[in-house]
Amino acid sequence: MESQRQHRLVVTEGPDTGRTYQLQGMVCTLGRASDNTIMLDSSRISRHHAQIRLLPAGAVIEDMGSTNGTFVNNRRLVEPQRLASGDVIRLADYVSMEYVAEELIRTEVLGSGSGRGGTQVIPEGPDYQPQPTVPAGGRAFDEPYQPPVSQEVVYEPYAPAVQYETPAPAAGPAPVRKRPRALYAVIGVLVVLLCLCIAAGVYLWFAPATFWERVFDLLGIPMPTGMLVNLASLLWL
Repeated sequence: MESQRQHRLVVTEGPDTGRTYQLQGMVCTLGRASDNTIMLDSSRISRHHAQIRLLPAGAVIEDMGSTNGTFVNNRRLVEPQRLASGDVIRLADYVSMEYVAEELIRTEVLGSGSGRGGTQVIPEGPDYQPQPTVPAGGRAFDEPYQPPVSQEVVYEPYAPAVQYETPAPAAGPAPVRKRPRALYAVIGVLVVLLCLCIAAGVYLWFAPATFWERVFDLLGIPMPTGMLVNLASLLWL
C-alpha cells in the first residue's frame, strides 16, 4: 500500500477557462512548443516558458527564462519556488491556472481468514512532511523568497587634492618718499645767504667813496688815494 498525491492545474482565467491538466511524471513543462507537457499556443508565451518538478517534498515551479515572465500569486519568479495547493500561476498576461494537490485515499482488501470479506477504507493518517531539501545554492524551496538586500554605497564629497591659493591683489604704485623738512630749511638758508652775499657785493660795488673812507677809518687803515681815484673812475664810466 502506497500513499499517492494527485497534482493538477485548473485554468481560472484565459482560454479554456475551467480546463484541468493532470500533472504526471517527474517534470512537466509549459510553453508554446509542441514538445511541452502543456502546450499554450500564444505569441506571448515563450517556446519553453516554465516547468514544474514533482519532488517527494512537493511540487516546485521554475521559470525557464521566458520573455514575459512567470508569476505565482502575482509575484514574478526569479528562482525556483515550492508550490502550495491553491497557489495561482500566471504565464505572462495570457493564462492563469490554480495548482491543486490532493491526497488519494488508500484501500486495503481483507483476507478471507478474518471472517469478513470486502474492502475496508482506511483513512489517511497525518501526512509525513519530510524536511525540505536544501539545494546547492543554499535556500530551501519552501522558504519565501527574500530579495537580496542591496548595500547602499555612501559617496563622500569630493575634495581636491591640491589647494589653490587665491593670488593677492596687485599692489598699487609705491608711495613717494617725502624728503625731510630739514633739507628744505638748509636749502632755504643757503639761498638767503647767497642772496645777501649778492646784495652786499652789489652794494659794495656801487658804494660811494665816503663809505669806503668810513670803512678804512673803522679798521684804522689808511685809505690809499689811488684806490679812490680808481673807484671814482669806475663808477663814472
